[in-house]
Amino acid sequence: MKPNQLHDLLTHEGNRRRTGLDYCLRYDNKDILAIILGYVCAVCTKTNDIQVFKDIFPYACALDTTDIVETIVNISSKNEWNLTDLLEARTHRTDQTPLHVACDNNNIDMFLLILNTAENIEGKAMRKMLKAHDKTQQTPLHRACQRGNSQIVSIILDNLKTHELVEKIIKKKDENDFTVLHLSQMSTNATAVTYNLMSGLENLEKKFKKSKQESPDWLKWLRY
Repeated sequence: MKPNQLHDLLTHEGNRRRTGLDYCLRYDNKDILAIILGYVCAVCTKTNDIQVFKDIFPYACALDTTDIVETIVNISSKNEWNLTDLLEARTHRTDQTPLHVACDNNNIDMFLLILNTAENIEGKAMRKMLKAHDKTQQTPLHRACQRGNSQIVSIILDNLKTHELVEKIIKKKDENDFTVLHLSQMSTNATAVTYNLMSGLENLEKKFKKSKQESPDWLKWLRY
């Protein structure tokens, strides 16, 4: 099957505008997802077209292992493609970035792989990924708080380099008017997530003061 045929197949919408890959995510069919993605990588290894890899990259980030994601990144590097195109790719139905998907699946190894890939490109790629929102208006930090992954919450906060970026994410409300603090207290791991969120913001405040950056009132934002 040619890459353009695969693209049409992978992006074909069925019921409720979901693709086959969307259904794999919805029903947690990771074995089937791995088979599909492995086939695409095998067939398209020598292609000069990045599009089919953009189609599958966010979905590959839902898998429990990082093998396929690493394969796609290696193919991209070998072909000298712009890795930002992969990192900014979105799932069809939920409009999630690879970082959102890794947070959704509580996969810290996948999360770190994506983050490190972005860090090796440029600072802007990292910032865009951290502040990107999905169909529900949630950023990766919102997803990590809601899913109860305290480690990912801490890692995201450690990578927020400016107070403007912190403000944008902390004040961001999702489609239900929930901030990251609301979501952290609704998670199954509320105590650890809320503690890491608040202590992370406190550490950022100290860091900004030390570097003589403006230090806003974090707690005021969290009350919104």
